[in-house]
Amino acid sequence: MRQEEIRFLQQSIEEALTEFSRRENISVSMEIISYISNILATYYRSLPYYLIDIKETNIFRLYKARGDVSLILVGFFGEWVNRKNRPLKEEDYISAGKINYRNAYYYLDQKYGDIIKEEKQKEYFSQLNEKFLFTFIDLFKEISENFEIYTDLLKRYKLEAESLSNFLDNFGSARLIEMEKLFKIK
Repeated sequence: MRQEEIRFLQQSIEEALTEFSRRENISVSMEIISYISNILATYYRSLPYYLIDIKETNIFRLYKARGDVSLILVGFFGEWVNRKNRPLKEEDYISAGKINYRNAYYYLDQKYGDIIKEEKQKEYFSQLNEKFLFTFIDLFKEISENFEIYTDLLKRYKLEAESLSNFLDNFGSARLIEMEKLFKIK
């Protein structure tokens, strides 16, 4: 998938999750929605379920990838996670997601938090978006602390999307017309 396609998909997911969270009265920051949308767009075609530990050598990316995959598995693939005779249960994936996002936060805070604080004293730093730098580090702490809220958001969003899809399946060609309206295709 090309970068433009990933960006388009991310924007579409972001808009849908933003609207859904507003409608369902689920308080989620735009930074979190944007992050989750990016994960979903990036992993749209292939989730690296088992290859994460083998391929990744960067400690931060390893924690992040484990957290990301746990979030997606619990949020969108609950049937797979909760199938019979599985040694791991949903709670294990939730725990793994929380721990790995927390470790990603600690890693960034330890490695870059002090550097950013030192650089903050320099003149050029005043021209940078300081809030973004601290938000990125804290993003992983936020996801770790509220992991269940975000997986619940994804579960509920998936159920609504499936319900709409099942409903539209009953109307055959009407589904195509609705999709055209939704994406303003002519």
